[in-house]
Amino acid sequence: MTDLDRPLALRPERVPKSWGEEVWLDSTQAGGRARLRGGGTLDALLRSHPELLGSRSRALFGDVSPMFAKLITTDFPPLAHIGFNRSVPRRDLLGWLKLENAMLRRFHGALCVRDAAGFSRFQRSHGHWAGVLGRQGWRSGAAGPDLRLTEELGPLLKPGQSRFLPVLLAGLCANRARIVETLNQVDLAAEAGNLLLVRGGVIHALFGLSHQTHPRDPAQAALSRALRSGRAVPAAARRAGLPAPKNEAWLPLPARGHTRLAEVQQTSDTTYSLCDFFTPFAWKGRLVFRKGAPAGGVAPEELAAWVAELDMAPLRPKDFVCRPRPAAVGRQSAQAALWRLVDDPQRWPFFQAYRLELRGTRRSPASWRDGRAPGYARHLMVLEGEVSLQCRRGRKLALSARAPAFLPATLAGGYGLQSSGAASLLLFSVPA
Repeated sequence: MTDLDRPLALRPERVPKSWGEEVWLDSTQAGGRARLRGGGTLDALLRSHPELLGSRSRALFGDVSPMFAKLITTDFPPLAHIGFNRSVPRRDLLGWLKLENAMLRRFHGALCVRDAAGFSRFQRSHGHWAGVLGRQGWRSGAAGPDLRLTEELGPLLKPGQSRFLPVLLAGLCANRARIVETLNQVDLAAEAGNLLLVRGGVIHALFGLSHQTHPRDPAQAALSRALRSGRAVPAAARRAGLPAPKNEAWLPLPARGHTRLAEVQQTSDTTYSLCDFFTPFAWKGRLVFRKGAPAGGVAPEELAAWVAELDMAPLRPKDFVCRPRPAAVGRQSAQAALWRLVDDPQRWPFFQAYRLELRGTRRSPASWRDGRAPGYARHLMVLEGEVSLQCRRGRKLALSARAPAFLPATLAGGYGLQSSGAASLLLFSVPA
């Protein structure tokens, strides 16, 4: 069996973060490229053989993998913001963001952090303060947390700043409360198992991370027309010279006290961080802003450009929550359940996603045979358990949460999955 007609077992790339970790499962992106178990990277193989992607994927997205998946784990509560819950004048939002950055510059100027140990002390105190205030929507009420943070940061403040810092912190809280009260807050634990669509241009944030957005896909209308008509349209050409678009979807997974989710996204890592309430500073031999210019953070003109591209339309949960719907598993399947998460080329023309549940035992293994149309590449991501993949020529692959697979469009004869225990998988591909 050649590289062009066999399933590809992958070795994901672990990307540690100060707040947890990301595991890039099947990425072709720099900084997190998935490796083939036999050597080399998925990116290099697809560049040499773009036919592995399939003709439809190449017509719509070009000769690059149009999507990849991550497993994300954070130390923070399972909360998130997705889009606005009301109409917000663009100029008001821009004013709040500029004020946030101006107050952070004053905060930065009040600090005297001399070494990495001092920065670790700052991180611990600031992180606790931000966590407490963030969970209550930045409504500080009594000044207790602000005064406590000021006292803890005393040795790290320049002379005379301890008098003014509580006032500055109160101003930060009031401004942040104005921002977050306009956003939809999502309880990720309550949404476990549902797919949350985060469209490019929509402001969003996992609790503890920055509020951000990503470039919209200028070819979205062309994608929808192509998928509706069944004719290939060179939508990739419409993106030439523009920032790579990033539409993503979150699948919250069960967890206790922290956030764990699977994320499927377009192949882009272009991110515009509008504000960072929790980790605004970093240590790089000196205290610097984590985003934007080291000494001053994000410039006002950058903020203005990003806010100009934001999707300001209010969203309701029904606009971004996809609840799983049962799908047929086929006659060759046993003890298997297939759930459609998103398969709507008009609403979401970027990728389709299904969840497969296998509930086998050693005596009676569960099995599922893919009845997909030939010619489409598919990504397999194990969320729980262990699975054996077998294709027509008898080759078997052992898959797990840290051992995903890429099934090329040139795979001959389809494939099947089997599990002798409980297993759950995420299957995604370009819209068929």
